[in-house]
Amino acid sequence: ERQNFLHFYCFFITHKQRRIAYRTRANVPIGPTGNLRKSIYSSFSRVRCAGEVGAARTEGSHAHLVEYGVRAHRTFLTGKHSYPPAKALRFMSGGKTVFARVTHIPKIPARPFMAPAYKAEEPKLIDEIAKVMKEAR
Repeated sequence: ERQNFLHFYCFFITHKQRRIAYRTRANVPIGPTGNLRKSIYSSFSRVRCAGEVGAARTEGSHAHLVEYGVRAHRTFLTGKHSYPPAKALRFMSGGKTVFARVTHIPKIPARPFMAPAYKAEEPKLIDEIAKVMKEAR
């Protein structure tokens, strides 16, 4: 009886976790490379009966910046305090290589994709967990 309950509960959690991952991928703003959407993953641990949805650090290392936005600020480069040590920042602007010691980062508004996916599934998730727990009694 307990084994069947755990099996069903884990199956249910896996299903909901996949739904959240699907919604997250559907909500992700698509950039020029599409790396952020490709980086969305879901994993499940049968031992803990727990699921996880997130953005892989390799391709989606900027996920938090898109989700929460960026406030306007300046980045100052000082040789011995920067990592790795450098004398200037190098980046491309208008097809040209530009070197600078100070850069202005503009405000980038938040474009949430993970939180809305969870919030859309949350009521169903809580209701289903309540049902499963009542049946287990």
